[in-house]
Amino acid sequence: MAAPIEEQLSGVERLSYFNSSSSSNGSLSITVTFEPGTNVDQAVFNVNNRVQIALPRLPDDVRRNGVIVQKRSFDILLVVALVSPNNQRDTLFLSNFASLNVVDELKRLPGLADVTIFGARDYSMRVWVQPTRWRASA
Repeated sequence: MAAPIEEQLSGVERLSYFNSSSSSNGSLSITVTFEPGTNVDQAVFNVNNRVQIALPRLPDDVRRNGVIVQKRSFDILLVVALVSPNNQRDTLFLSNFASLNVVDELKRLPGLADVTIFGARDYSMRVWVQPTRWRASA
């Protein structure tokens, strides 16, 4: 899936290099790095134009879900720590609280590109299915 986009990115002005990584859930991330002094807004515009050219060559599911081009800096400007008074809540609770209540609010702040939860943890559930009972109910 990355090949059509990578082919188009090769011609972007002042591009130093790019790195692609995909995950088991089907998502793909391409990080594009530019030469120092590059106008970031112009670079995002150029990358977006190249992605739009590659879009017809991508699978239908990808086009349906969309492709996002966003500028991002890996400089950490601020770190916020959530703590629980008297250790009433564990890190799983705090991580979930931040995901549900804090991240979206921070992303709405003007000039903020992205928010990352370091050491993020998610609630999970393990389900065991008894195939014979499952077939009987179907």
